Amino acid sequence: MVSAIEIAVGCIMCGKCSTGECPVGICTQGPELRKRLGGGKGIGRAVEWITNFLKVTTKEIVQLTATLSYKGINLLSKEYLRVLTVGVSTMIGVKLVGLDY
Repeated sequence: MVSAIEIAVGCIMCGKCSTGECPVGICTQGPELRKRLGGGKGIGRAVEWITNFLKVTTKEIVQLTATLSYKGINLLSKEYLRVLTVGVSTMIGVKLVGLDY
């Protein structure tokens, strides 16, 4: 399964992660394939993309938190969190989206 960070650095979800033949250079050790990382501009560009993704995600969380009238995300409790899959819910003890029990 692809994470948001992998998508942020250009993952095209081709399913070749474990083969070492990632066409965009994320999941490979091959020197020629690694040159494709960051849209062909290298690891520096990939780092920029990840940094931008994390900044925007943080800003969105802060805005969502503010809609609940909280001054910081550290003031939220587990009760406000929801997850999308049963597996994650079981692992971390957070309720599923759409369920109130």
